[in-house]
Amino acid sequence: MSQTGPSAKRAKQSDLPVETELKLSLPAAQAKQLWKVPPLSTLLVNRPTRQRLFSAYYDTPHLDLRRRGVALRLRRDGRRWVQTVKKDSKPSGGLQQRVELEVVVPRGALDQEWLKHTGIAEFTDEGVATNALGIVFTTEFDRSFAVIEPEEGTRVEVAIDQGAIVAGAKREPLCEVELELKQGDLAPLFGLAEQLVALPDIRIETVSKAQRGYRMVARERQAPVKAISAKLSGSADVDTVFKTLAFGCIAQMQANEYGVLHSRDIEYVHQARVALRRLRSVFGLFSSAIPKSHFGDQLTWLRRTSQMLGEARDWDVFVTEFLPDASEGMTDHPVLPDLTKTAASLRAEARRRVRTELVSADYEVHMLRLTQMLHAQEWGRDRSMQEQEIATLAPKAFAASVLGRAHRKVVRQGRRLDRSNWNRSEYTGFHELRINIKKLRYASELLAPLFGSKSTRKY
Repeated sequence: MSQTGPSAKRAKQSDLPVETELKLSLPAAQAKQLWKVPPLSTLLVNRPTRQRLFSAYYDTPHLDLRRRGVALRLRRDGRRWVQTVKKDSKPSGGLQQRVELEVVVPRGALDQEWLKHTGIAEFTDEGVATNALGIVFTTEFDRSFAVIEPEEGTRVEVAIDQGAIVAGAKREPLCEVELELKQGDLAPLFGLAEQLVALPDIRIETVSKAQRGYRMVARERQAPVKAISAKLSGSADVDTVFKTLAFGCIAQMQANEYGVLHSRDIEYVHQARVALRRLRSVFGLFSSAIPKSHFGDQLTWLRRTSQMLGEARDWDVFVTEFLPDASEGMTDHPVLPDLTKTAASLRAEARRRVRTELVSADYEVHMLRLTQMLHAQEWGRDRSMQEQEIATLAPKAFAASVLGRAHRKVVRQGRRLDRSNWNRSEYTGFHELRINIKKLRYASELLAPLFGSKSTRKY
């Protein structure tokens, strides 16, 4: 993917070449053996090529490129220097589909004229000051790579990188597998990834080398990730809005996985639970246009995983909030030590179940399959005539209809409750009302970007 030089006609950003890849992380001890075990050992035709790569990433002192979602690097491969620009893509479940442009440059110096003709807005006269660019961090790693054909007509470049990211005095190890689709369909790419994550300790990696380097430069500490409002276009179709919202929820879940597995901060479990609740809400919101039957196995898996996270969250709240408040002034009660010990044990067991699920190959495979199905967008063939008709609505009209029904349901349910007679059945009614209000809240938060007014935020 290259442009030849500054004299090339300025390209339109929509016409720029796109890199499509999946990235996986793995333990360093496993990297050298990966070529020797299936699926790679059975797909290799020739021995992998090996190279030593050094890359310098450039930005302004204020990291203007990073803020705009652009990565600029110079990479040395032997005596050859290649200048590359990449532009971030929208969240898509771990599949990276980014604009990528590159050109060979002499003497390892940035070609600033070439940047101005890439068609990327950040390098136009109104964009980033290219004369202020300097090296902000580097990477150095050994790469072994080969092109394989998992199916006829599909070519995938498999690259195993092992080395480090360096930012000043900081050094962070990296060990990952890149699966870049060179030709063909996405399905074989995902199929290859599924076989790899079935191996011990191999996981989907959603953070690029550039993102990791920038985090080191900015001294950003790992922290729980909350939901971010999606950028929704009123000119898109219902299917596109559905995919955008689903991928946003998946991105939040994946961003909190590491903290759930390795941190004692209970907010990671909370935000992971929120992510899956929101994702399940997306499927519920769009059930009149997107047939749930198409996602049967995935929805069962989401419900099971969400339940595990819910139990872990309940015990976190019970132990850290409810029990201390409820036992205030009762520190000498003879039952309290046993209750506290039992609750702590049940909380630890709930957390272990969540961690066991998240490190399992089953979890990674389900995440890959859900991502593939969202990208493939083949649910249209399972639609009924009514679902097809609803799917043709403008997104804002669809959202207004969905939110209107949900709102009216909550109002009707609330009016039926007799607050003067709180018997057992009434408690059940209030619990159901609370759940439906929570669903309405998620629905309005998810779809609010289609409306964008002050009254929407107030609601």
